[in-house]
Amino acid sequence: MKPHIALLPLLLVCLHAGPAAARTPTVGYSNEGLKLLMPANIRVAEQFIHVTVDRIRIHYTFENPTTQPIEARVAFPFPHMDLLPGVPVSEVSDFRLSVAGKRQGTRTETVYWLQGQEYRDRTQVDQRLAEEKRRRGKSAADVGASLQRSEVWDQVFPPGERLSVDITYRPSLSSEKGWSQDTYRHPRMRQRFCVDTDTTSTLDRSLRPSPYIPVGFFQGPEVHWLSFTLVTGNNWVGPIGLFHLTVEKPNPQAILSYCMRGMRKTSPTRFEMTQKNYRPDRDLDVIFFRR
Repeated sequence: MKPHIALLPLLLVCLHAGPAAARTPTVGYSNEGLKLLMPANIRVAEQFIHVTVDRIRIHYTFENPTTQPIEARVAFPFPHMDLLPGVPVSEVSDFRLSVAGKRQGTRTETVYWLQGQEYRDRTQVDQRLAEEKRRRGKSAADVGASLQRSEVWDQVFPPGERLSVDITYRPSLSSEKGWSQDTYRHPRMRQRFCVDTDTTSTLDRSLRPSPYIPVGFFQGPEVHWLSFTLVTGNNWVGPIGLFHLTVEKPNPQAILSYCMRGMRKTSPTRFEMTQKNYRPDRDLDVIFFRR
């Protein structure tokens, strides 16, 4: 199963710099999601991210270094999710936005793709999927359909000031009820989640033998994984002034693995890193093994 969740940074789509902002639509869609069509001269002074299997929290501090207010359409897009006919897709839930400490509403925009064609109506996609499956006898994976959801709002950035934006939501988590050696010894999994030799040895010792399961297929209790996209969509000016990342395990006994330099353990469940003038060079992929 492919991971269902990843997080893309905010995309800023400039509408107008000045007191009388024209609200002309400037957001366009492609197979990669929302695109920045006009640059906004906005800097990110701070970005703090807290990742758990139950909730993701992000804090931004934006700066408008100009002498004029900048009105921008801000999009918080999530990645493509595969659609399987007859199987409900687990989507992001409980999305909350606060600007300068006050709750603010957003509008949800969802785009569907089926064999490279864009749709806005889920019913049409489900009908086309069913038709393709009957006509070709293909599996859902062969047909190829996906959706992308974005939370969108308009925002004014005051001149010469900082503006705080806080986002929290419950992620759509990819999970399996059990794991075997193939889960973490497979070359693709080892590469994606940077499972090293020490972690592999610990996971080997954690597998629970059973007289009903062949050797090498002993099952651990549960595994979760998610992705947090740091690189795509960085369309602000310059590097992130101060970047802080926290990844927290569901319990002290859980084992996690990820590819991120500079992380250090700060508690029995918490791992953290801090960087100044940060330019992400890779995305964060985390896998959690419960014990």
